[in-house]
Amino acid sequence: MWDHAKAVQRLAFDATGEYLASGSGDGGVKFGKLGDEGFGDVRQYSHGLPVSALALAALPGRGVMLASGSDDGEVLAFTRGDLREVPQRALVRRKGRITGLAFGSDPGLLFVADDEGAALLQMEGDAERQIPLSGHKGSIAATYADVVGRVVVTVGADQTVRVWPLEVSALQHLVCAHVGRNPRPEELPAGFQPTAESQCPAR
Repeated sequence: MWDHAKAVQRLAFDATGEYLASGSGDGGVKFGKLGDEGFGDVRQYSHGLPVSALALAALPGRGVMLASGSDDGEVLAFTRGDLREVPQRALVRRKGRITGLAFGSDPGLLFVADDEGAALLQMEGDAERQIPLSGHKGSIAATYADVVGRVVVTVGADQTVRVWPLEVSALQHLVCAHVGRNPRPEELPAGFQPTAESQCPAR
């Protein structure tokens, strides 16, 4: 299929099984689509440090988005469409090593876990906003997402397992539960209106 200069540390398929991405200790990310002769038409880019997390999300009718994270806390995104590609771009840089990435059912939501905690990254065009999430005490050791992006499960160094909702409809509840306040309008995806049923209880 393809080679890396150092050991392959991460692999990720998209939900359809058409796309495969690999990340290496050399910082390289390679990405291909399944064809008649295997995974061909390979694209690649590089982080400055080893790749520590990968996530793929289908963009209905538009291709697929790949997110990759590295030991230096950098998260990059690469979009491959049926008609054009968007070269890798930096989404965010966290303080600790990226330990997990997971797209929500809406690819505009990306769960990011690192050595110091977690955040929900909201992407709209070229803008990104981070919503900090509290729960684990310390680093997140592993991240597992269901294939349709409804929930992500994390395992912490504090020996706890937590489940986080990733659907847009659950975002308001998530912010209330883990940040302790109602979300601000600028923290909600475009077109998402707060509902009275989802307001935080009076304190």
